[in-house]
Amino acid sequence: MNQMNDRRVKMTKLLLQEALVELLLTKHISKISVTHLCQTADIHRSTFYTHYTDPYDLLHQIQTDVVNNIRHYMAQQTTDERSPVSKQKLIPLLEYGKKNADLISVLLSDHCDDVLENEIMRFVNLISLSHLNKVDDAMKDYVILFGVSGSMAMIKKWLQESTKVSAETLADLIIQLTEKGVGYYSKQSN
Repeated sequence: MNQMNDRRVKMTKLLLQEALVELLLTKHISKISVTHLCQTADIHRSTFYTHYTDPYDLLHQIQTDVVNNIRHYMAQQTTDERSPVSKQKLIPLLEYGKKNADLISVLLSDHCDDVLENEIMRFVNLISLSHLNKVDDAMKDYVILFGVSGSMAMIKKWLQESTKVSAETLADLIIQLTEKGVGYYSKQSN
């Protein structure tokens, strides 16, 4: 019986997550009510409140799961210490994004807060900082912002276009632009 309840809970949470993602395609999180969410998921309001306090709580749980999955993907990969971004780390991240394109696109859209984008930027920022240690501190933030923002914009566009190019091709392009653009500053400082 306990196993049956676990499956029901998982199914309920999945239905609510899918309903939230569907609603976030057209509405900002602040405009989504529990009532509308429950109608979309075909779930009773009391069932919703068994698991979440409000739509923000559900969104936060989804974001936490995605961030943890991304961290897991990234932790499994080795990196080339000479480059701030490696193909070995970037391709699994892009493949995860491709596999979950609708979800990731919604979480990176203007309809959500910036939790996922900030986490990705924080991760890339940590990598970049270790490779730009000789760059003047006044310039470092600008160099990193340029590289990270450009990469994020490319990934968003790639996901919105139903990933017309392969993850490997996009990874190559991001690395080339990063190394020849942002990488210019790290090479100059050596």
